[in-house]
Amino acid sequence: MQTASDAAYRSWYRASVADALFVGCTLLALCHARSGAMDDPGLGWHLRIADQIWESGGFLHREVFCAASEGRPWVTYSWLGDVLLRLAWGWAGLNGVAILFALCVGLFLRVMYTHMVADGVPWAAACGWVLLAALASRVGWTARPNMYTFVGLAVTVSVVERFHRGGITRRQTLWLVPLFFLWANMHSGFLAGALVCGVAYGVELSLSLWGADPVARSAARGRLQWWTWLGAALFLVTLANPYGLGLYTWTISVMGNPFIKQSVSEWRPPDFSAPGWPYVELLVLAFPLLAAVSRRRLPLVPLILSLVWLHFGLTGIRYAALWVIVVVPTLAWYSCDVPWFQRIGRWLAARTSGTFRQRFGNRPHPLPLAASLLFAAVLMVGGRWLPPLARHQNLPAAELDQLLGIWEGERVFHSANWGGYLLWHGWDRQPRFRPWIDDRNDVHAREHFQEYFELLGAAEGWSETLDQRQIELLALPVTAALTRAVADSPRWRQVARGEQVAIFRRAAEPSGLPGAGRGRS
Repeated sequence: MQTASDAAYRSWYRASVADALFVGCTLLALCHARSGAMDDPGLGWHLRIADQIWESGGFLHREVFCAASEGRPWVTYSWLGDVLLRLAWGWAGLNGVAILFALCVGLFLRVMYTHMVADGVPWAAACGWVLLAALASRVGWTARPNMYTFVGLAVTVSVVERFHRGGITRRQTLWLVPLFFLWANMHSGFLAGALVCGVAYGVELSLSLWGADPVARSAARGRLQWWTWLGAALFLVTLANPYGLGLYTWTISVMGNPFIKQSVSEWRPPDFSAPGWPYVELLVLAFPLLAAVSRRRLPLVPLILSLVWLHFGLTGIRYAALWVIVVVPTLAWYSCDVPWFQRIGRWLAARTSGTFRQRFGNRPHPLPLAASLLFAAVLMVGGRWLPPLARHQNLPAAELDQLLGIWEGERVFHSANWGGYLLWHGWDRQPRFRPWIDDRNDVHAREHFQEYFELLGAAEGWSETLDQRQIELLALPVTAALTRAVADSPRWRQVARGEQVAIFRRAAEPSGLPGAGRGRS
């Protein structure tokens, strides 16, 4: 007979540990929104993609933001995610963007927690591992569409690993179909989910051929057959995007472009001495250590996934947070059969009441979502009236606003890291501000970036290049070589200087001399 306490626990509206964890992690992410999460150089153009789609009445296939690259091919691989960001910003300003970002962080950490609890990890241990995952994955916490990939990857890893272990049915894996449909339109990181499914398929194929016994081989063949049909369905639904198969070819070409890998810092290997990275290093060291001392042998799918993503995490900064999402449930699984952890668990159990253990102990049924959904709704709706929750910490927003204040329609040369912000806040000006360059290495020609770097470095002929490009206003990093060169030139006068930005306007020249006249963007 079902007791009253069990009925209360099973009530759909009853809060759970997962809900408390979701709230706590969301608030933690909101704190991070004041310390760097709002500084991504691409946030501005992500927000304005939605406006441009609305204005043009269709999806974008050519560059329209930067005048110097106008007309070049462009795939807006995160258009739906950009629309959600734009709606959040339109509702609550920067607070809305920060809240949407924080909710995504809280959601993927909640998914990781439920994954671990479903695998038999005690709830207290799962909470500890989630906290460590939050600290380590912060190296990738920025307000941009990759936050949707964190959620999508956490869900995909949970489904794939639990299906391999027999923890969920074939029918439950069908949730991947709507997930991949949305994910392919929200961020190109859906390829991370495709990689996870591909690894699972490869493991099942190997087990079906070389499994330890006939029973294992037969079970693997059944899963392999299901993955064949499900994989085909996932591929087909990801083609339901504005670019079809072109989304695949564009994204893969960007990932393999050597120029982009060399010029973008997040494609380079991580520096483990940088802030936040020691937590990632701790997980890297814990992986082989726990595998060695644990008495539990890990199934092949999570083991191979952890190794594959470790490779990516060690070769590119952008992948490190994704590896954390993949490996932490594996580490939690290992830790359950480490004698030292087991002794701690028994010590804690002896000091808690039976009622407490019954209330918070692992349960086989799904945890309710109502409390988390209510919190998310109240936070997003109320964000419009809350005090400022986010700010630009490293981006010189005030100095760039000053540039827009003195801008009179001239063509401006500026740092690529500021192009997104200038587009964002210069959108409604008349005429509309059009950046010279931004951080979209996949859009601008390689020659355009090379010229940009040569100008910043004050390479020989810099003055003539500015004349040829009809640049009338400069917004330069104060430490750039070009800033020093321009400051010594009588052809330019400084109109403002802050901690990060120096602004110069071309000095008036007698009519008829080279460079006379004003180039408009």
